Amino acid sequence: MTTTQLKSVFADYGPASLLRDRTVVPDGFELDFIETGTPIQGMARMVRDLEFDIVDMSPTTFLAARSMGVPVIGMPIAMFAEFPHALIWTHRASNIREPADLRGKTIGLRTWLTPVAAWMRGMLAIEYGVELDDVKWKLTVADTLDVKLPPNAERIVTDPKTHKLLEMINSGEADAVIDASTLQWHHAVEQRKVDPTLVQSLFPDTHEFTTALHRHFGYLPIMHFVVAKGAMLEQHPTAARTLFEAFGKAKELYFDRLRAGTTTTDRAEWLVARDRDNREMLELGIDPLPMGDEVVAIIERLMGFMVKYGYIPQPLDIRSQFAQVR
Repeated sequence: MTTTQLKSVFADYGPASLLRDRTVVPDGFELDFIETGTPIQGMARMVRDLEFDIVDMSPTTFLAARSMGVPVIGMPIAMFAEFPHALIWTHRASNIREPADLRGKTIGLRTWLTPVAAWMRGMLAIEYGVELDDVKWKLTVADTLDVKLPPNAERIVTDPKTHKLLEMINSGEADAVIDASTLQWHHAVEQRKVDPTLVQSLFPDTHEFTTALHRHFGYLPIMHFVVAKGAMLEQHPTAARTLFEAFGKAKELYFDRLRAGTTTTDRAEWLVARDRDNREMLELGIDPLPMGDEVVAIIERLMGFMVKYGYIPQPLDIRSQFAQVR
C-alpha cells in the first residue's frame, strides 16, 4: 500500500501522544510531526502560509481564518477543552469580588484571538449579564492573523515563550488576566507561579463548580481542535475519515492510560497539566475530548460569541467549514 506523508503539528499531549509515538498509525498515512516552538507559532504558519497538512488549532483562529477565506477545513476532533473560569485571576488590590467588578478594569490577554477570552466574555454575559465592552485589554503576544483590534485594546508584543501575564498580575500592572498558558488556579498556586496573598481566582476552582457549570451549559468549551489543509483533503478523499478513526482510537487508548495513571510526566509542565485536567474531567463523568457532531455544535456556539463581539463580521455556514468524516 502506498503511504502518504502528512506534515503535522501537534504537541505531545492527549490523543496526539499516541500518534506521535506510533501506537496508533492511520491506514495509508504517515504523520510527520514538526516542532514549531509554540502552538501559536504552528497555528500562525498554517493560516498564513498553509505550511502543514493537519494541525492543532484554536477555534477562534480557525473561524477568523475562514472568515478571511483561508482554505482550511475543520476536523470534528477536540484536542483540548475546559471551562475558562479557573483561568481568570485578579489582583487583590483591584477589589474585584464578582464578575461585574471587571467592568472598567484592565485585563491582560496573550492574544486577541485566544479562545479563553472569547468563551469567557460570552459565558459571563449568559450567566451574569456582564458585558466587558469598557474593559481595557492589554495583549502580550502577536496574533496568528492580522486582526483589527478594537479601540479599547492595545498590544505590547513580548517573546511568546515568556510569561508576561504572570508578571502583569503579580505586579498589579493588570487588574486581572485571562490566561490558558499558565495553568488553572490550583496548579498555579501549587507551583508558586502566583502569590495567593496578592492574586486570587475570580471563580471557585473546584470539582463541584466545574460540575455545576457543565450542568448549566450542557457542553465543555473547546479550546483547540484538529484543522486540515483543504487541498490535502481534496487530494486524498479518504484522509478525513481515516484520520477521524485514528484519533478516535488514540482517544480511547489515551483515556485508558489516564485511568491507569500511566501517562508520562517527563514533558513540559503545561503538557502534563493537560493530562491532569483531562483525568479530572473523566472522574467527574465529563468527556474532555468530544468528537463528531458535538464538536461542530460547540464551535457554532463560540462563533455566535465571536460575531457578537466583533471578532468576525458575520456568521459562517458552520457545517460547510467541517470535513465529512462518516
